[in-house]
Amino acid sequence: MGRPMYHNCPFGNGNGYGDGRAISIGEVVVDGKRWEMQLKGGGATPFCRGADGRAVLRSSVREFLASEAMHHFGVETTRALSLVVSEGVDRVQRPWYSSGNRSSDPDQTIWESCAITTRVAPSFLRIGHIDLFARRARSSSASEQQRGEHRQIVEHALFREFADCAPGEVFEE
Repeated sequence: MGRPMYHNCPFGNGNGYGDGRAISIGEVVVDGKRWEMQLKGGGATPFCRGADGRAVLRSSVREFLASEAMHHFGVETTRALSLVVSEGVDRVQRPWYSSGNRSSDPDQTIWESCAITTRVAPSFLRIGHIDLFARRARSSSASEQQRGEHRQIVEHALFREFADCAPGEVFEE
């Protein structure tokens, strides 16, 4: 599914499919349109790779404003329903740049307030999800389970995003 990109990967290995701070909490259908809801920054998730899963206020406000600007420019994107700041002792340390730092890498840590964003979109399924399972499935040591999981996510994507393509079809190997 393409060449791994290393410069934008938070882990430096080309497998950076997000930081694992978001988790889906539900799905509703309103006037025939599907909406999936997620919490971003609510704490550790099964996907946060050992990190704390928290988001800081700075990045949460940036995401909130960017998603609203894109929506008003006519670009389909996620929408932020709410942004809640954790007050008091709920703070985390994050890498940051000192005033004299000219490097692209942070050189200090600072304490920041945590925040949780509730966001919605018709779907949070991304090509990276399919790519992750494809990488596992095409590995020389791939198990039948890994190949089956890849097949399941492709079928789910077709059902979820392109249901009119082949409704009720059984997909061949």
